[in-house]
Amino acid sequence: MSRSFNRAALVAVLSAGLIWGCSGGDMGVADLAISFNPGSIDNQGQSSTVTFTATDELAKPGTGSVNVTSAAGSLAAGQSLTLDSDGKATVMFSCPGGADAGCNGFVKISGDWSHKGASVTASKNIVVKAADAGIDGGSDGGSDGGVKDAGMLLADGGFAFPVALTLQKPSLVVGTGDKTDVTATVTDGLTGAPQAATPVTFGTSLGSFAATAGTSTVMVTTDANGVAKTTLFVAGGSAGTAAVSAQALGTTAGINVPFVSVASIVVQPDPSVKSTLGTQAGGRETTTPVLFKVLDANNQPANGIQVTFTIGSGSPGGASVTPSAASNMLGIVNTTLQSGDVVGAVSVVATVTATVGQPSPITATATIQITGGKPSFRGLVVDCAKKNLGALTKPGSENSVPTRSLTTPCSANLADRFGNVVGLATPVSWFAERGTITPSTSGPNGIAVSPYDTTSNFPPNDTTALTSPAEPTNGTKNPRDMLISIIAVVSGEEEFSDKNSNGKWDPGEWFLDLPEPFVDENDNQQWDPGEAYIDTQRLNCTTGLVEAPNNKWDPPNGCWDNNTQIWATTHVIWSGTLAQPIAFAQPPPWFVPVNTVRLINFTWSDPWFNPMANDGAAMGVTLTGLRGSAVVNAPGLPGDGLGLGIAYEKVEATETAAGSGVFTVNGICDTSKPGPTNPLTRCLARYRFTQFGRGNNAQLQLTGSTPQPLLPDGGVAPPTPATIHITGQNTFFTPASEDNIANFE
Repeated sequence: MSRSFNRAALVAVLSAGLIWGCSGGDMGVADLAISFNPGSIDNQGQSSTVTFTATDELAKPGTGSVNVTSAAGSLAAGQSLTLDSDGKATVMFSCPGGADAGCNGFVKISGDWSHKGASVTASKNIVVKAADAGIDGGSDGGSDGGVKDAGMLLADGGFAFPVALTLQKPSLVVGTGDKTDVTATVTDGLTGAPQAATPVTFGTSLGSFAATAGTSTVMVTTDANGVAKTTLFVAGGSAGTAAVSAQALGTTAGINVPFVSVASIVVQPDPSVKSTLGTQAGGRETTTPVLFKVLDANNQPANGIQVTFTIGSGSPGGASVTPSAASNMLGIVNTTLQSGDVVGAVSVVATVTATVGQPSPITATATIQITGGKPSFRGLVVDCAKKNLGALTKPGSENSVPTRSLTTPCSANLADRFGNVVGLATPVSWFAERGTITPSTSGPNGIAVSPYDTTSNFPPNDTTALTSPAEPTNGTKNPRDMLISIIAVVSGEEEFSDKNSNGKWDPGEWFLDLPEPFVDENDNQQWDPGEAYIDTQRLNCTTGLVEAPNNKWDPPNGCWDNNTQIWATTHVIWSGTLAQPIAFAQPPPWFVPVNTVRLINFTWSDPWFNPMANDGAAMGVTLTGLRGSAVVNAPGLPGDGLGLGIAYEKVEATETAAGSGVFTVNGICDTSKPGPTNPLTRCLARYRFTQFGRGNNAQLQLTGSTPQPLLPDGGVAPPTPATIHITGQNTFFTPASEDNIANFE
């Protein structure tokens, strides 16, 4: 028997009686088939070899036994047959007319095979002819003493009017309003001519020929093409196999329709599925199969289940999928996704068709990335996971170099001009003011990650304290001395404002102009001799030609670049050990009256007024004395941070002269307003400092005691001194302490 994994319709064409089993094998369900040799016998003792063939769900030979019976003749009492290694069992059948009046015309032979606790049945009619049957091919259309309506038979015992049954769907889903068209085609066995205006009686053992239960038979008249069609509904039927029949002109055809309880559909991983496609104009692969698996209530593959495919809401426009398919014997069903001209993540939604429109449809979603754009500065986001690194806490070189070796992952998020993730592997270069960081490559999520390592024998560049905002100083030290600039560089395009929404930059639209990448060690927003930079190819805005590297740093070139090195800056802080003395808002010694709580604010930091690295950092206090108590409020750190504020901005600026690299900042870049009329005006990427702290804030709480007893002479005892022992600690250095005096009344 020919078997296929996935068919939209099943066909059973009968040449010798009622068949329930053959088509079932095509369905990926257990099947029992019956065959006769010869297909017709007389009723005077002639025998036919009856063969039962059992196959399981995987089309492998069945095992066990088959119980067989016949409506008349030698098997009427029933018999049990054992299946051989090929899943076959044979028995001889005869039907003497003198002993059994039923041995005339169609005699049904049935088999019942027990498989996995379920009953798999099949029935087929054999033709039994009377002894005087002068079969003449039925040319006279009459009765010649043989089988009733013998004119319906051909000389070889076949049917003069074969009936073919087809299904619109191979299986139906229970618990839904699922249905399938059942079509019977009646033809002339000799000429193949369609038999019009012929009544066809359809029957079913499960489901109904109406939307509601109860209609197990229905009669339909064939049209001019010999076709009669009806609809089989689940109609509340339970899981099982519907035996569907069609009878016309003395011929009966049958076909099995599995009623399946579908539990779920899941995405099926497969090497043939591409995770990323290009756009239609992108020069990359534009199609991919997308596979799903349908599972029944026993978590087994469900065969022949119709699945509808759609593009999920929120997906980029232009993508399409083949609309539907049926699962194969392994429960696998697939569609083909074709990209459009828009990039982004496309959701391919597979829904069991019978559940479409229901409150709880059975669905699964696969996501395929469609990419085609290049990284844009608009979507370039650079950051490091940990901002404060205790690099200046190495034993023996505290608050100096060489540094303690600490690492933190830094990431560059890549997206194109539309904000879509750049899903293709893209190399990213990294550079740091001090310490080391290696190149990396982005993954399917568009993120390139590289570990930054603080190991260094050289301190960061000294900076001059800012006056606005006011930057605290400790002698020559200030917070920005230990601020480390880190940049990520990638090939891409400069950002622009697409005012007319045509997806590209047009003259007169705002754009962000980038200089050659450099590491800004002194935070003055321009390259200075001694600072690292990358000498790149450069677009000459006047000639339109791309010029070779020129062995010097170049400022922004004054025009929008669609193929250049884009880059962005982030920062980390190197912090050291606890600086002493601690800065109290109210200097010691402190007087604490009886029954009074005194709160004294203080800050604690390293020598550069930077917060302690949040690695077990905390302040503690103990009191040595006879009166009062002391605690530190908020003794730990609120979280990882630089301890200062930085705003990474896009500003509108006007170059003082073309090519000078000197700009006057006009304010924040507002791309919602009309584009610049001055060719020297465009947007730039800048950062500025918004505030400076002085480390971490904490509070010393001193609580006075109850009044002391009066002295013998009636006087009041003097205040009792106590030592307030404050300890600062961090995982990376030995706890440091400081003693101060408090007098408790």
